[in-house]
Amino acid sequence: MEGVSKANVKDIKLTLSARLLVKILEERGSSTQLELRQASGLSERAVRYALNQLVKKNVVEGNLRFTDKRKKVYTLG
Repeated sequence: MEGVSKANVKDIKLTLSARLLVKILEERGSSTQLELRQASGLSERAVRYALNQLVKKNVVEGNLRFTDKRKKVYTLG
């Protein structure tokens, strides 16, 4: 399944937390879960829930970081 374009994100039903993470990823390009937490001020649970929602709806992709395979880097899909 293809990723969702930035224009189509507005048409998808997302939580406010998920929309905030999309905005941060638009500005930064890519971020880890920790970086998203720090930039958004959201709790760990809220970021994890929002990222799961965004991945299921093909808005973002999570790929393993080459330098540290324990961390995922999230980018817009």
